[in-house]
Amino acid sequence: MTVHEWIEDRIYEKTLEAQDNDFINNLYKEHDLANPRPKDELIKIALISDLHLSFDYTIGADTDCGKPLCCRSDSGINKNADKNAKKWGDYNCDLPVHTLENLFDFVNSDIKPDAVMWGGDSIPHNLDSLQIDNSVQIMKNVTKIVADKLSDYPIYPTIGNHDTYPQDIFKMLSPRSNPAVNQWSPEWLQFIPDEE
Repeated sequence: MTVHEWIEDRIYEKTLEAQDNDFINNLYKEHDLANPRPKDELIKIALISDLHLSFDYTIGADTDCGKPLCCRSDSGINKNADKNAKKWGDYNCDLPVHTLENLFDFVNSDIKPDAVMWGGDSIPHNLDSLQIDNSVQIMKNVTKIVADKLSDYPIYPTIGNHDTYPQDIFKMLSPRSNPAVNQWSPEWLQFIPDEE
């Protein structure tokens, strides 16, 4: 089978409505998004994802330290003050805990969602120093922060590729096959009971 034949088979399998080039436009018409529903019929979802939380974020640490992850206690100080980690974070570094907590305060005070979708990827990028034990502890700590700070809302989490150990190793067809996930996942029973 050629690639073209495979694509044609996939398109054929779609519904007639989905084959129409105006599929998205028809969705807008069907749901009349130009005239939104009354607020009491809507639900508000807060989506949090790719937290990559650094429990070792250090204000003043070098943001360009030459390691896989900087802004940490072992990053040193850059002679150029513009390249040192600032209070709320830096584009080249993972997220400081206090920045996440401040975000969650904003979610609570201003957004007030009906539910929270947690899209995973909470482990930091310091692959050179992560081991299974600290990966598990980081996930437990992040889960505690999410659960404590967003306790007024139902939370629906999903695992990200960084949330396993080793990272990116997860057999989707073999549940409970990642030892790190097996150790921290009981913390999620507060969100999704095991029988679900």
